[in-house]
Amino acid sequence: MAELTVSTPKKHHLQDRCVLCGMVFCNVEITPSGRKIKTSVNMNKKLKITKQTVDDLHLVIDMDLTSTDATGICIKCNRLDMKRLAKLGVCVFPETVRNKLQSWQKVKEKWCKGDSMTYQLVGDNWDKNIVPSYRTSKNSTQSIHLFNVIGVIDRIVIKKEEGTPVRTVDSMTAVDFIPSEGDIDSLQKELTFLVARSVIQNIKQMEDLFGKIYPGHLEHIHSNEAGMKTSQYSLGLFDCDEKKTADVIRLLQNLTEKYVPKKDGEIVEEVFFGGDRLTDEKIQVAQQAMRNADSGLERLEGFISKIEDFHRLMNFLEAIHRLSYNTQSSRDRGTVHYYRNLLNARNVKGEVKNSYRAYKQLYYTLFDAICCVLFLKKFELDSCDSTIPVPQGIKDWEADQQLQWLNDKCGEIVKEIFPHDLFAELQNVLADPDHEENYWVNSIENDNFKCHFCNSRYKYVTSLKMHEKTKHQVNMSAKVQTTNSLLRQTDELNDYLVSVFRLTALHQNLNSAVDMGDGYRVVRSAKFETPIYNRTNKVKYLIGSVHLTALVSGTLPAHQSKRLIANRFINISGGKNNNLSLDEFVEILNRDTKNATHGFQTKDSIVQHSKEFPHLVHAVKHFDAMCEVKKRKGFHKLPSYKEDVKKVLIDLLSINGLEVRPGRTLHCRKIVQKSSNPFSDCFVGLPVMIARHKPELPFRRLRNKNM
Repeated sequence: MAELTVSTPKKHHLQDRCVLCGMVFCNVEITPSGRKIKTSVNMNKKLKITKQTVDDLHLVIDMDLTSTDATGICIKCNRLDMKRLAKLGVCVFPETVRNKLQSWQKVKEKWCKGDSMTYQLVGDNWDKNIVPSYRTSKNSTQSIHLFNVIGVIDRIVIKKEEGTPVRTVDSMTAVDFIPSEGDIDSLQKELTFLVARSVIQNIKQMEDLFGKIYPGHLEHIHSNEAGMKTSQYSLGLFDCDEKKTADVIRLLQNLTEKYVPKKDGEIVEEVFFGGDRLTDEKIQVAQQAMRNADSGLERLEGFISKIEDFHRLMNFLEAIHRLSYNTQSSRDRGTVHYYRNLLNARNVKGEVKNSYRAYKQLYYTLFDAICCVLFLKKFELDSCDSTIPVPQGIKDWEADQQLQWLNDKCGEIVKEIFPHDLFAELQNVLADPDHEENYWVNSIENDNFKCHFCNSRYKYVTSLKMHEKTKHQVNMSAKVQTTNSLLRQTDELNDYLVSVFRLTALHQNLNSAVDMGDGYRVVRSAKFETPIYNRTNKVKYLIGSVHLTALVSGTLPAHQSKRLIANRFINISGGKNNNLSLDEFVEILNRDTKNATHGFQTKDSIVQHSKEFPHLVHAVKHFDAMCEVKKRKGFHKLPSYKEDVKKVLIDLLSINGLEVRPGRTLHCRKIVQKSSNPFSDCFVGLPVMIARHKPELPFRRLRNKNM
């Protein structure tokens, strides 16, 4: 009789389950021989679970998930988890996201029908590296390049009939691109406000007298609307590398179809498309590439590109940094790098674009300290602890009279630092048709360059130069005027400090204009930036400033010019001083959405879900905010801005930095200024740059190749 064989039964182990409901994603079968067979199941319903998700779930459902062997969460539980968070007010329902995105189309339909409500688009590149779990020669790091676009409804409605005629851009000369007398008057009033606020915030006696009555907002034409919240929508990520013209053309064709208001196949009105200087330039290059198409839609003329203000602020500070900052100046008291070391500002390092806010705070600290020094010198005081001799009984005066006294004192300081003749050299050179800088520019007649001695005409300026050099022996070599130091002994430290103060004041004026939603002040600032960009060879932003000034001065119709000026900001929380520039909001959105894409490891999945990312909020951060949970990070004792200003103030008083003492020199020669006027010698090459890049059309604003 055959012997009965008893076999060992198979063993099943359920691994890789859903962290909440236990749905199995991996089944491990052990055969009688001991061999393990892994079978994946329900993988199409599995989502990756990260440490952030575990922390969120722990706070929401009060379960300790760190000790489990679960490595994923099923789609159903993830959806329920999001709804639990939405009921707590931490994020929104997925249905709310869809409804919000659908409501955007209604705005476009109203615009097509002639409604006064308008909108604009803002975009920026979105780059991310996806690191593989197991790196091999074929499975390496993926570098994806996308483009993030948001739509912003214009907060201030500008009707076409409200516009007043403006002159054409053809009638504009180089003088119109630099500050005029009226611009300097406006600047003096604005800086009087900034100096007064600085004095109040950093001198205790002034804070006690004026802290409660001095306004925190400088009134302007749109002050009433500056505190209103704006409506913005995420239009998602698009598969576009903005460095490639073909990708930008496809992107603009896609956006034209979806977001440009059309009627009977024609453009109702152009949509402003904002971004940094690279985005602005690439849109113009794409329009130039499609210039021979049949219709305005095919020529991509549904969009007018424009430069935004956050990148202007960053690049203007970078230009100031080139003129005033050098690490070799650490032993020169009174220099920016010296105060960086004095204040132990270790986050001020590297390039400005990588540490913008740290550099900005350092320069603003020096600006506030100099404001206080100049205010004390006004009363012939040499100590920050001295009592300022204010008029007797000033506390009993009317509030307007008290403010007038302070504004008068601060206004005197500003007029000494920013006199009208500060730009006299620049204005005289650009207005003089016989000056050598204007020699070639003034020879243009009917898009040709005419010889100054005969009737010869040339299409290109280089041909005219060669003609006059060979036929008429004209040699217009650049003449550099140098000042003989023996005739004029200068105080290099005083010139340096006054120059830095002037430049930083212009930067802070632009920064405060953005915060307060003052579009006219923001646009006017471009005229003050243009000479500095020319001096520091920041050509791209010099071109951007020329374009911005031209757009609001004649290239655009009057109502579009007003729209461009008034609607340059986003306000999320409300409040007159809580505005953001459009491109800064996109930068913040890019940073946050990159944190929300950890569960998506392919370009297609990221693009597919990109419209939802801006509405998903990190739950832990909001729970900490609601519970007032604060963690100490980095410094045990956080630095005080007022204390830093006081340190710099005391040091400036001790070295008498704001007093002129001829013969005082700096060891670091790279930051020595020719004079205390940062706009001296800024005219070299400026008329040619303005004439070359002055746009006649709002589209295809590329340089004149004949010059």
